[in-house]
Amino acid sequence: MNISSTEILKFLAAKDGRYLLFEKGAPDNTELKGDVISLREPDGSLVKAMDDLRNAFIMPAIPREMFDDFMSASLIRQDGLEDNQHRLILKLTAEGLQRGKAA
Repeated sequence: MNISSTEILKFLAAKDGRYLLFEKGAPDNTELKGDVISLREPDGSLVKAMDDLRNAFIMPAIPREMFDDFMSASLIRQDGLEDNQHRLILKLTAEGLQRGKAA
């Protein structure tokens, strides 16, 4: 399932406290998982959405390229330090919130 960057911003802005969780993967020279960037609710659970037929689904992980675009455009910012499991929380900036609410 492909979700546009505009839709991701919209989902993040739709509920106060939603964030992106960046989980760093293993180094590129291993066969272990790569980086995973997911949309999270304030309680840490994955964000759920509805399709056009009103079927619930969990929002897919966002591509690294989209994440990098958000960072380059200053639409998200790191919120706190990396934890001991190599995870970062990123939240919308004022500009990101504005764009998400306008979507």
